Amino acid sequence: MADKTLNELSRDLRALYTRGAEAVQRDNFDYAIEMYMQILAKEPSVFEVRKALRATQTAKSGKSGGFFKRMVSSASSSPALAKGQMALRKSPLEAMQIAEDILNSDANSTGGHKLLAEAALAAGMPRVAVMSLEVLVQASPKDKPLSFQLAEAFADSGEKTRAEKVLTDLQREYPSDNEIFSKLKDLSARKTMDEGGYGALAEGKGSYRDVLKDKAESIALEQEKRPVKSEDVADGLIKDWEARLKAEPNNVKMLRNLAETHASKNEFDKAQAYYDRILAVDNGADSSLLKQIAETRVRKFKHALAQLDTTAADYSERAAQIKAEMQAFQVEECKQRSERYPTDLQIRFELGQLYFEAGKISEAMQEFQKAQANPNRRVQSITYLAKCFEKRNMFDMAVRRLQEVLKEKLSFDEEKKDLIYTLASVFEKMNKKDEAIEQFHKAIDLDPRFYYTHWNLAEALEMKGNLREALAEYKKAVELDDDPFVLALLGQAYAKLGQRDEALKILAQLPQIGAHRYVSAYSYAVLHMALGEKDKAIEWLERSYRDGAGLDLIFLKVDPMLDPLQKEPRFQALVARVFAEKQ
Repeated sequence: MADKTLNELSRDLRALYTRGAEAVQRDNFDYAIEMYMQILAKEPSVFEVRKALRATQTAKSGKSGGFFKRMVSSASSSPALAKGQMALRKSPLEAMQIAEDILNSDANSTGGHKLLAEAALAAGMPRVAVMSLEVLVQASPKDKPLSFQLAEAFADSGEKTRAEKVLTDLQREYPSDNEIFSKLKDLSARKTMDEGGYGALAEGKGSYRDVLKDKAESIALEQEKRPVKSEDVADGLIKDWEARLKAEPNNVKMLRNLAETHASKNEFDKAQAYYDRILAVDNGADSSLLKQIAETRVRKFKHALAQLDTTAADYSERAAQIKAEMQAFQVEECKQRSERYPTDLQIRFELGQLYFEAGKISEAMQEFQKAQANPNRRVQSITYLAKCFEKRNMFDMAVRRLQEVLKEKLSFDEEKKDLIYTLASVFEKMNKKDEAIEQFHKAIDLDPRFYYTHWNLAEALEMKGNLREALAEYKKAVELDDDPFVLALLGQAYAKLGQRDEALKILAQLPQIGAHRYVSAYSYAVLHMALGEKDKAIEWLERSYRDGAGLDLIFLKVDPMLDPLQKEPRFQALVARVFAEKQ
């Protein structure tokens, strides 16, 4: 989706922007946010409004600390984020609005930024994605997938130099990582159009004489007296390279430039034809080339996804089909690459990730077993192995591997925090409450301002019967984040401790919060359950089912807070309907 400027807004919307700017000067941030949100609801692609909204959200949050230590991967369990993820499948623009609502309440929400970046990329707004991805990478500078995503967003925004800096900074952390080296090579190819004056041409400045080093070619173009337009740049490059290629038909660099330039124009079949010529020349001896070819195919899938009409009735079905085809291609292509380069452990790690995401746990385990021999991937491979064991209910094996690698992690970083949190979660599934509580305490010692860990510690303490300690942790979680589901959990803890008035106060707050952000039906259900109101609890769960909130209902059979409902006929009928559809 192309960016719009402020000048392209209607008079009414420009007036809203002016009101918002004036409100910021008066520190009336809530009013300013309301103005900007109204504009974006009608014109979501006005980058300057999005930028002003982000600055206002940050100003409203003030000096609230702890963001840069929050764990990106866990925040997505929030009910509001769950709603955003569901919306993303159908409408990226709707998901962006939900993400902005989250950031309106907490400009430091890692989950909100992650959702917004994902939705913005899906909607074809890389500049918007960059704003959130920069925040996320600042929080986790050693997170390679995030840095790769930021670099790609910069490149798609036309800021290839900044993309290169992101990858170069990452390379300092992982100097021997072939994947980063490959990304830098690919970016270098994409920069071809910007180097030596092509960037100026794209903006309608300069001339081919500024670009071409060959004097004869420059004179020839001048003699043609053909005006150079920005839309002609890529075609001009292609024509130039094709002419040179006649004299050097096996020039791999030129073939690669042609392939990448066609891909940049979304002419993927033409790009593939040039890649095929390269393969015929060197028989695919360069593993980075094979990966670039695969990434171009993935870009073709993503382009097809972006072309779908998000308002169409069959959007979800068609999007799911494209995603399934893309995943199947990625797995098969990476598998073939691993067979061709059996000693390349980076490829083994990539294949393991793809198998894991596809739910092929046995295959993933085999690849991670091999990939752990790569010193740059050892910790991540063992963490994935532990998660594989966890999915197989082989909890003892998962614990052993996690404890083994934790002994090697002497310094604190995001990897260590992830390891500790994963270990705590495994202990919970093993019903080893004391061990889980111990690990949650360790995670809190490392990052006391991450609300999600306090929330999980509170639930573990509650399941053990330590309600008063649990109440204290729920309170800390609520102080750190305004997630309405955590507020509901605090309310149910009050109810179980006999403090009914406090629980009812929280129950009365939920609809007020729901007026401006998502509050799950599940939140009401657990609170009514604790108040002894079983019928109302079931009514809210049934409403959740009718609203299609699948993520809320996947825990119906196992959530201990709902144990008192397990013998209720209405609840049993609801469980039967939910899980019959999932089979």
